Amino acid sequence: MAVRLKDIGGEFSFLERIRRTSENSDVLVDNGDDGSVVRVGDSLLTVSTDTFVENDHFSFDYFTPYQVGSKAIEGSVSDIIAMGGRPKHIYLSLCLDKQIEVEVLDQIYDGIYQACKRLGCHVLGGDTTHGKQMVISVTAIGEIESEHDICRRSDAKVGDSVYITGPLGGSLAGLLLLRKKIAGHGKIERYHLEPQCRFDLVGKISGYANAMIDISDGLSSEVHHICRMSKVGAVIDESQVPLPVGIHAVADIFGANAYDYAYSGGEDFQLLYTISKDLESKAIGVKIGEITAEPSVLLLRGQETVFFENKGYDHFITS
Repeated sequence: MAVRLKDIGGEFSFLERIRRTSENSDVLVDNGDDGSVVRVGDSLLTVSTDTFVENDHFSFDYFTPYQVGSKAIEGSVSDIIAMGGRPKHIYLSLCLDKQIEVEVLDQIYDGIYQACKRLGCHVLGGDTTHGKQMVISVTAIGEIESEHDICRRSDAKVGDSVYITGPLGGSLAGLLLLRKKIAGHGKIERYHLEPQCRFDLVGKISGYANAMIDISDGLSSEVHHICRMSKVGAVIDESQVPLPVGIHAVADIFGANAYDYAYSGGEDFQLLYTISKDLESKAIGVKIGEITAEPSVLLLRGQETVFFENKGYDHFITS
């Protein structure tokens, strides 16, 4: 009987299955992180690729074409920042229906170019092909100042404090509102439609953080990634996890717990990082937990400590 992709444990099990370690001495970080890091002459480059699929990552039912272009760039560059890099160059590949209106493409590229202007990077090229569903694949390239500034997922240390740079859960809450066409929560909706990666923090965390990752699949998933790759555990204090203003009202509409949006939603593009306690005076954001030697990921919920389930977004499991 054939084994299906959805049956082997989802996206990350598949990535582990196909992963091969590079033997090239110029490769400082290979696949399995937010981006790779390679030495080219005297420069350190970090490279990452993201793909955005119509009716999966975005829908023209509620996104403007401009917002689609902008979000594709912001989400891709977030990975560069998580590696400790400064964004420099963008390559774009698009799958387009031949019947698409040229005006729509112009508006998408307006969003792309404005996001690039904000982030200090430039579109240098790419590729196009045709298909019924729009697909935007973005390759982002950034520069890292020194090896000390490289931020891997695998470098968390026992005793480190765990920090997050901003509120979580807004993107998923906004998506639910948009799908149900529930008005009156425009600020929450914008977390999904118009996210901005933390370009303002380039060079301000990477020199002090031990491990770092961006929040693209939800807090629970990202904490588990760091712990698995660093061979450590963590305790996260739910009461310290920052949420957007107004998200509890949205959660009440859907009979949900607002913290679950933070844990499983993703696309918030904040930075999760660990830092040694003796460097905490340099920390930016909110302390939400601590790295432990015990290889389990726990959630402190009131007076109760429970297992912090890995329930982040997975393309091959999440329906």
